[in-house]
Amino acid sequence: MSDRYRHFRIKEYEPNRWYHVWNKGRDVLFQDDTDRRVFLDCLARHLSPQPSADARGRPVRWLRERIALGSYCLLTTHFHLLVRTGSDPRALGELMQSAKGGFTRECRDRGRLGPIFKGAYEADPIRDPERLRHAAAYVHLNAGDDPEYRYCSYPGWRSGRTPVWLNGAEQLIDSIGGLDAHARDLERTIARRRERREADAFADDLARRLRGRPRRENPPSQIGLVGREPFPAGRRPFPAGRRPFPAGRRPFPVDRRPLPVGREPPIGRKLTGSQKDPPR
Repeated sequence: MSDRYRHFRIKEYEPNRWYHVWNKGRDVLFQDDTDRRVFLDCLARHLSPQPSADARGRPVRWLRERIALGSYCLLTTHFHLLVRTGSDPRALGELMQSAKGGFTRECRDRGRLGPIFKGAYEADPIRDPERLRHAAAYVHLNAGDDPEYRYCSYPGWRSGRTPVWLNGAEQLIDSIGGLDAHARDLERTIARRRERREADAFADDLARRLRGRPRRENPPSQIGLVGREPFPAGRRPFPAGRRPFPAGRRPFPVDRRPLPVGREPPIGRKLTGSQKDPPR
């Protein structure tokens, strides 16, 4: 199916499966901390211990017993969630539809115009325990080097004071081997990223130095094959007295047959002197 109709696909999910969910904004998804708090409130309404209502007093879908939210991280342009489906996997689509719709209505009430989200959300199933560990580390590392970033679930994990609506945190922590194993995964990933940044910086510095080095003594026209020494002084690539083509010869034959009057030459055919001015 083409990208033009990808937003109209019927999303089907597997029961009792962890999913990595993310969605980008059209430009800037969360303009300030108020937008981030509003989006978390939209999630909390559906996962609170008791059914609740939205800002307009209308009852919302209560999905706490059908789906579990393990972790989250909100950035300026997008968000990440780790969600586990229950026996009814349709609850994942209902949660995302309701949360995104509620956030869009709140933005409209505060005077924000234009599209909010860049298309539909993406949900990647996680079927391997090792991949679940990497996904949990990836979600929390989106917060950068700030371990106390307020709009990420990792500070609540560390302190043991997770929000009541984050109903899948304990299950996710147990699935990835505990907080100590998760902290080691974060440290290893941060170390690999630091090494990659240092390698990239070294490569950029080396390229900058090579661009600024002096020119070679021998111009490229006098250099032989790659990895060989340049040609000796006074010697040419071709032996003395010889040319690539003998005198009077052309690399390609020329058709000297005269053309009829008023007829154009075919493409790729060269004209001689007699052909240019045909007899009248």
